[in-house]
Amino acid sequence: MNKLKSKQLATIFCTTLLLGLIGPRRLPASIPTDFQRDSLLGITYYQKADAAWRNIDSCMHYSFLAIEYLKNTCQWEKYIFTLCGLNYCYNSREQYEEMEANNLLAYTEAKRYLTPEDETYYIALNNYALVQSEIKEDHLGALGLYKEAYDGLNGIKGEVNNSTRGGIEENIGQMYYFLGDFETAVDFYKKAEESFKNVRVDGQIKVPYIRVAKIHDKIAKVHYASADFREAWVYQQKSLSTLEESGIYDRNFSVRFEIDLAKTALSRQDQATALAILDRLSREDLTPIQRAKVLRYQGMANLRDGQPGLAEKQLLAGLGQKIAEDQALEKVKLNMALAELYTQTGQAERALAAQQETVRLLAPDAELGSLFALPPSGSFVKSSLQLFRVLKMKAGTLSELYEEHREKKYAKAAMDTYRYIGTLIDEIRSFYLSRESQLLLLEDVKDYFETAIQLAHDLYEQEGRLEYLDHAFAFMEKSKSNLLLDELRKQEFGDEMLANDLLREEYRLRSLINYSRKRIRQEETKGTDRDVDKIKAINNEIFGYQYELGQLLDHINRRYTKYSEISQRQPITLSEMQQQLRLSETVLEYFVGREYIYLFVITPEKVDLKKIANDAPLDELVSRLFQNLKMSGRMGAEDYGLAAFRLYEKLLLPAGLEPESDRDLIVIPDGEIENLPFDILLSEKPDVATPRKLAYLIRDYTFSYAYSATVLVHQKSQRPPEKSAILGIFPTFRGSGKELLYSEEMYRTLSGYEGTYLRDRKADASGFLQAVSRADIVHFDTHARGNDDTYHEPAIDLFDRSLLLSDLQNRKLAIHLAVLSACETNVGEYREGEGIMSLSRGFTYAGIPSVITSVTRVFERSTSEIMQRFYENLEKGMRKHDALRVAKLDYLQTAPTATGTPYYWGTFLAIGNMDAVHLTRRPAISLSSLAPVGLALLLLVGGLLQYRKLRLGNQVE
Repeated sequence: MNKLKSKQLATIFCTTLLLGLIGPRRLPASIPTDFQRDSLLGITYYQKADAAWRNIDSCMHYSFLAIEYLKNTCQWEKYIFTLCGLNYCYNSREQYEEMEANNLLAYTEAKRYLTPEDETYYIALNNYALVQSEIKEDHLGALGLYKEAYDGLNGIKGEVNNSTRGGIEENIGQMYYFLGDFETAVDFYKKAEESFKNVRVDGQIKVPYIRVAKIHDKIAKVHYASADFREAWVYQQKSLSTLEESGIYDRNFSVRFEIDLAKTALSRQDQATALAILDRLSREDLTPIQRAKVLRYQGMANLRDGQPGLAEKQLLAGLGQKIAEDQALEKVKLNMALAELYTQTGQAERALAAQQETVRLLAPDAELGSLFALPPSGSFVKSSLQLFRVLKMKAGTLSELYEEHREKKYAKAAMDTYRYIGTLIDEIRSFYLSRESQLLLLEDVKDYFETAIQLAHDLYEQEGRLEYLDHAFAFMEKSKSNLLLDELRKQEFGDEMLANDLLREEYRLRSLINYSRKRIRQEETKGTDRDVDKIKAINNEIFGYQYELGQLLDHINRRYTKYSEISQRQPITLSEMQQQLRLSETVLEYFVGREYIYLFVITPEKVDLKKIANDAPLDELVSRLFQNLKMSGRMGAEDYGLAAFRLYEKLLLPAGLEPESDRDLIVIPDGEIENLPFDILLSEKPDVATPRKLAYLIRDYTFSYAYSATVLVHQKSQRPPEKSAILGIFPTFRGSGKELLYSEEMYRTLSGYEGTYLRDRKADASGFLQAVSRADIVHFDTHARGNDDTYHEPAIDLFDRSLLLSDLQNRKLAIHLAVLSACETNVGEYREGEGIMSLSRGFTYAGIPSVITSVTRVFERSTSEIMQRFYENLEKGMRKHDALRVAKLDYLQTAPTATGTPYYWGTFLAIGNMDAVHLTRRPAISLSSLAPVGLALLLLVGGLLQYRKLRLGNQVE
């Protein structure tokens, strides 16, 4: 009787809990009769599974036992938590299909039986996201799921397990790392570290030191990827010390951390420390993959120490390890290290063979019949980034073999490889979220572009085929302003959210295609046991994804034609560039390499590619030029003259220009000359002491500048409005040490034109943001810096705050022309593959096609004079660069000797679209128009006087 009653009570309790507290959650099909016993068994097995997490077999055994009892006794949180725990077991055994099915089940059951108030719900969501990240490699999709879990967890009322919070923070950090946003990755890793350090068990702090050690290791990897080897070294040492602090000896983690430490020591050029760590590890009992890594780093260290024989022996021993198929990336790295050894020891053929073996390992399904073969488009590739790295090496080896043997087969194979790499770079970059990681990738390809251009030039010289010029031009264009072009493309959607949605859907579909190819590859490796029907079904899935992707791209191409034009045809071709030029225009596009400067000279009628020895220290000449802009003293004038003439000889004379016929020059600079005003160079050696009379190039040519030919063509398509309203920003900073003394004169000139003019306190951030949407031209008369001391980035001052480069990169401004009349607005950090990260580039990021900008500090008085004349010339209908040139020449003609040097007039450049703008004068107020107003005022004053007189008279009476 009592036994039956207890069973009934238990059943009633469970049912009441389900119906009363949980709401409309689904009950199990039936309630077991021996409910109390099964409940206790479920809890017992649950606890045993949790305690056995280090023994995968035991953990799985008890988990499966617990799952049945927990579900049948309605213990939903423990049931789903146990399902989530199996994720760790499957992942450890690399049973990825089982892991995917299990995590999908756990998430489905969580949605069925739990609510968003339950912590376990978010553990299940976290594990479901793990499938997207670990198996499908859809890091962007996984990031969205992890963020949903994180936000939901933070919304739970009451205390949340810090271990759960830390795990999700760690996963979010990992996604940002994979997507290349290193700064945000470190932020979330540090949040995870803090959460793990505050884990409580039974009210007591119990730090999971192994998890904290893994966090330190991951932070080290971020710093290593950013080439900050000092910080990487610090965090790798932290990971080892934290592991020791745990009191639980885990040899697997310890070896991994020590190998990473040796790798960082190698990157810091500390071979002795690296070898000491590796030699000690080599004497221990290691797994095959661990030994292979140790042998690889030993080989690399000994190669650097001048022992290629020992290095080769170690690398071959590494390749001899029994490495599993799914660990093939280690064989890839060993082959790359071996290829590097053969390259350094002059064995190009053996290097090529090792490189091609690496390609085969990365694209195992591709038919690569020869040493020159490349994976076909759409084939499965294990790592696009590793493929890029090995193909870069392979292209260099092919070029070297061509130089040695002069056989065309090597040249053709090298050119095919370079072009393949160009497409691969775009693909890799499209999977990176942050600008910083994209910049790091672009910096890594500078040498690739140089050797590619050199090969294309040499082939053109030998064969005269125009296709080689097209290849060289494409490589040169791909080496410049890629991120800027990406941003301008996105703006064609008209709405940033729409752009992100469409581009992320494209990313999602490409990720699903890649994942499906990976699944086919996994099934194919089973040989005769492979499931043919499964492979067929996955191929059907791929067809469906490709169809969806095609439909999406067709929609984008039809709806957003400008986006399609500058993305599908990027970079622009030589013939397309020629079609965009006026008869008077000549494009001079530079690539500054280590050995040579390459110069494209493009006119509407012809194209030429010049190869100039880079034997002059360009950086020193440019530095000397800028240091002596004032020509102070005799030596200053001589130093300036020498640098200005030498730069002319090196950069412009080889172009073979004729001043009368090639007056309008569009310069697309690169490298050390990125910020060089060509109009202050000298076409003759200086032989007079008067600066105003020197043979400046401004007397012969009109210069404008562009970030790349592709960006320029896009900017040329943005026509100026029929009438242009000006927004003038004049903070003036009266009564402070920053006061602008000539701002009043500039204000008087500009305020004669239609527009809005903000002065003093009104020239603040809110005033600028409210007025900018009504303007076509924005003029800043203020202070600016190429590197702000507080924000450590370019900044231009408003009355209340500074407008930063980062502000501009995330804003769309419907302005046609930005005139940055301030210091150093074209100054900033130079990033290879992109250019100078300056304020002027920031305004271009914001969608403004024309910018007037400064390359140095400016002198306020001469700047005011030149800018006033510039606007007067614009009013006359001159194109922007013509208006600026004539303003400079007028100043130069009348300036005193002391202020006639380039410091006072040569700092400003015109970048982008040079079409004329149309200014409108405000109506003048004539005497005849004032007469009625004056008469009315006189009558009003007379009436007031008469009224006052009568009122006073009444008071006397």
